[in-house]
Amino acid sequence: MNVKSIFFFSGINGPKQKGNQSLKNTLEGYIESGYRVYVFDMLSSTDPTFAFKQLEEKKNFFHIGMPNVLLSLLKRLAILAKRRKSHSRALNSSYGIPPSIESVIDLGNSEITAAQIYTARLYTIFEIIRSSLFVWLIRPEIIYGFEIYGAQAASFWKRFGYSKKVILRFMGTYITEGNRSNPFIRYHLRCLGGASDGIVMTNDGTRGDEVLQSLNIPNSRIFFAINGVDGNIRASSIEAIRNARDKMNPQNRKYIAGIFNRFYPFKRIDRAIRLHQQWRKNGIDVQLAIAGHGGPLVQQLHSLVENLDTGNYVTWLDSIPHSEMAAHYQACDVSLLMNDYANMGNQLMENLFLGVPVLAVDDGKNSVVFGDCPYARFSTPSLLSNISLNEISRLKIDAGRYSNSSLVPWTVRIAREIEWVQEL
Repeated sequence: MNVKSIFFFSGINGPKQKGNQSLKNTLEGYIESGYRVYVFDMLSSTDPTFAFKQLEEKKNFFHIGMPNVLLSLLKRLAILAKRRKSHSRALNSSYGIPPSIESVIDLGNSEITAAQIYTARLYTIFEIIRSSLFVWLIRPEIIYGFEIYGAQAASFWKRFGYSKKVILRFMGTYITEGNRSNPFIRYHLRCLGGASDGIVMTNDGTRGDEVLQSLNIPNSRIFFAINGVDGNIRASSIEAIRNARDKMNPQNRKYIAGIFNRFYPFKRIDRAIRLHQQWRKNGIDVQLAIAGHGGPLVQQLHSLVENLDTGNYVTWLDSIPHSEMAAHYQACDVSLLMNDYANMGNQLMENLFLGVPVLAVDDGKNSVVFGDCPYARFSTPSLLSNISLNEISRLKIDAGRYSNSSLVPWTVRIAREIEWVQEL
């Protein structure tokens, strides 16, 4: 019996030890389904931030990465190419903290940088050359391009006339009507519209289905799905929750509100800080715990807390290992999702799965899918800022088990994807 093979082109994206587990769960899903999985990327197997050692213990996993020396050279080439272009500054460099709780940052101008684009271009050329021999020798059943780094390399094989399936995978979009003419966004659009047999697009509140439809991609070629709940997210011990609560709430206040995000503009940590200030004015004894790492707004957010004179009511934590996230979620009386968009990502599913009360900005998707959850509220920032002590108490009373056909483990989510891919 011939074992089917799948090639993943993923650039600088890898199966992480911490943070977003989507790629790792995808790889494991295809392995468990009987595929021989080959991952082509720009990463070293020895990098401790990635889960290559865990995956390499599995019989049908093969990693074709890069030595650190070659990776450093590629990064240097990307930086040199970036400096030669007048429009090469990061898009988010001109963004500060929005002036009010209702202000909205133009999504798409938040995270994409020139360095990412040039790295993706260089990687595409490199991967097409490197993978050529592997493609013709192994003849994989599927070539799978992950995000902007892998999409162009995978699309090349479809344009070249490769007879097997080519799948593109995106974790969401950065695209609005207002930024489509931006050169960085145009590159992202070219990746989305690349040659393929099918596109897997995460339904995270960024309206990726609408973006794909605007590129005249038929629905029959789109798998638009919410992520699954990672297997490591499970009820924590009382001791683990108590330890997390002590760390998040050193002042021993009655309630804890937690927000777990990087310090990027559209993540809207500032909105949580202003909400928290208003809740205190409403007489709620609440500590705000902010956990994240990296991003251009670190100093500005600290300054905002100082200016609002709420420093004693705010706890700053570093990034939290994924294995400890469940305990920190469960230590919260409310978990906050304040993004301008993409409030239907992994954090929402994980909190709902664990029975943790959630307050989220309504991105037009989350309220439709999960609006019936008794311990979640999806609303405008202004209405969320007026929440009362009674409302928080009500959320805590209603917290617990919740069933929804979209709230499934990653094993179920990836099985649905694989079935769709096989039927294309």
